[in-house]
Amino acid sequence: MTKKITDILEQKNRAMSPEELGKALNLKDNEKAALAMAMAELVQKGVIQRTKKGRYRLLAEDKIFAGTIQLTDRNFGFFLYDEPGHEDVFIHGSALHGAMNGDRVLVKIIQEKVGDQKAEGIVLKVLDRRTTTVIGILQVNKDHAFLIPYDRKVRTDIYLDVKENKLTKQHEGMVAEVTIIKWPTEGKNPEGRVVDILGRVDDPGLDVEMVIRTFDLPSEFPQEVLDEAKALQEEPMQEEFEHRKDLRDLLTFTIDGADAKDIDDAVSIETTQDGYRLGVHIADVSHYVKEYSALDKEAFRRGTSVYLVSKVLPMLPKELSNDLCSLNPGEDKLAMSVMIELNRKGETLSHEIFPSVIRSSYRLVYDDVSDLLEGKEVPALKEIEAPLQAMGELSKLLTEKRRLRGAIDFGIAESYFELDENGWPIDMKFRERRIANRLIEEFMILTNEVVSEHFYWIEVPFLYRTHEKPSAEKLMEFNTFIHNFGFHLKGRLENIHPSALNLLIDQVEGSPQEHLINKMMLRSLKQAKYTNYFEGHFGLASTYYSHFTAPIRRYPDLQIHRIIKDQLAGKMTKRRREHYDSILEAVSEQSNMTERRADDAERKIDDIKAAQFMSDRIGEEFDAVISGLTGFGIFVELDNSAEGLIPLSSLDEFFQFDKEKYILTGNKGTKLELGRALRVKLVSVNTQRGEINFELMRYGHETTRNGS
Repeated sequence: MTKKITDILEQKNRAMSPEELGKALNLKDNEKAALAMAMAELVQKGVIQRTKKGRYRLLAEDKIFAGTIQLTDRNFGFFLYDEPGHEDVFIHGSALHGAMNGDRVLVKIIQEKVGDQKAEGIVLKVLDRRTTTVIGILQVNKDHAFLIPYDRKVRTDIYLDVKENKLTKQHEGMVAEVTIIKWPTEGKNPEGRVVDILGRVDDPGLDVEMVIRTFDLPSEFPQEVLDEAKALQEEPMQEEFEHRKDLRDLLTFTIDGADAKDIDDAVSIETTQDGYRLGVHIADVSHYVKEYSALDKEAFRRGTSVYLVSKVLPMLPKELSNDLCSLNPGEDKLAMSVMIELNRKGETLSHEIFPSVIRSSYRLVYDDVSDLLEGKEVPALKEIEAPLQAMGELSKLLTEKRRLRGAIDFGIAESYFELDENGWPIDMKFRERRIANRLIEEFMILTNEVVSEHFYWIEVPFLYRTHEKPSAEKLMEFNTFIHNFGFHLKGRLENIHPSALNLLIDQVEGSPQEHLINKMMLRSLKQAKYTNYFEGHFGLASTYYSHFTAPIRRYPDLQIHRIIKDQLAGKMTKRRREHYDSILEAVSEQSNMTERRADDAERKIDDIKAAQFMSDRIGEEFDAVISGLTGFGIFVELDNSAEGLIPLSSLDEFFQFDKEKYILTGNKGTKLELGRALRVKLVSVNTQRGEINFELMRYGHETTRNGS
């Protein structure tokens, strides 16, 4: 109804009364209530406006739009339209008019886009406040107090009444959570009330707790959910086995990290006359987590498990994630199995999807399997060396097949931390992505493709993992950037194939700029998302792609399992189709929101741990490379992956930033480009905010256009 209303108003291009709208929409008398509700929703969302004469008009006619404010850590932010397909609008700090990060607002466009300069707008009205609680440090005076926010996107300190909040000088410097009770107005700070005093900044575990609260991550399970999970442990499974394929005699094993507790997937392989029969067996979480149960509602709310270095916030209680659903060795487990027949070229010949019962024989770890496949002796794996070698062969075929079709493989190493008993980082390294890691990755990608294609062609409602093509504008910026190093993208940017990006990855391999160019390329691509419509996956060069292989830790996978089981059991009635059609858009939106929230939280704790690790090295010098350039400073990266800032104001030369060429040029002729080596000294860290600051000691070699 809301879509029909906006379409009519756009077609007529004038204000209309409710009666005129009802007539234009050919509504019956019993549909008028729905019209009134839809119009009220559009007014609340800031899409239409009621005039003094009681008519309704589109606010877009006055260049007024609804959307979300996304602030930076400096004196400006951006307006993101509700409707996709629009470029962000620049909002100066003085034009925010009390809006805070994440708020839904009405913005008026006051300056259209000119060339590379973004359109500019001002906030007219806050429609919905999204920032309600803030974490920070207490600053307590005699008569008043302030909370100094950790998040720089919260641009103003929060005023606190000392008496009402029972604050004393003992609270000075403590970490607190504050809820906002009065929003900021021109010239006035927001006012808040202390919800909780969390402790001192150096208390063990407080850094993780701050991230949990800052990003509003669900950390404790409601009692109703825990009770439901505990009751499931007593559920008899023997009678369930009769309705499944019994694969307990099939040699099956899991391959995971040494510290993994929630084991989603197991694999099996048999060599055949034509090639291989690969089995991928995924924990049947949907058997236990029933739709609309307390467990299901909590899993939907969380959306995904969140990994915060020293603490995991699982999507499901440990009774399920680590025990009942986890494919532990020697235990009978319910699974959803996908058996795939492949030829000796790694091409899929046929497949079968079905509920099963399995019994994993071995719990293997990546490093041991990698050692074996790299030619080392691993006595513990002697009995299953043949199937592991067959998996290694198939994995190589699949990797080569994906590479030939153009799938992008950035090969960007992730950093990880070794922690002491108090959660303090004692080492920081790059995590090696070895052959066994890639093997499991290849098998999961193949399985996700097979499942997605199967259910696309039988035309049932489904969830897809969508990765859209990058915009020509973003690629043009990236192409200009890499041109400075003697590289360029081949082909038409408006219709680029992922193989063109893969070719560049091959070209920069081994160059000083490899890591940086790969990171910049990643930033130029769109973010993958969940959708209830089919569009394909650009980065994987996959026509069909969905997430099926991790239902313990991702809600979309759990949702897909329910759809699959309904279809396989002959329960996909018209009513069930309509049910899935009605919920899948909301599932997509929630899954995308929770995934982004988890990513942001995980990046934040990584920044904090990196700052902690560097905190006792103040005054030391390091070799670094330039990893980012801005008009206010130089970002540098150390060999251990720690990244920090050199403010331009600290240099003895005046620099100007050329955004198009991505270069800083000094008034003494110095040119600074990405990848240039520097010698830097660590001058300060802020462990609460995860910030590291360096001082330039001397320049290293210059980066030439051919990357040498």
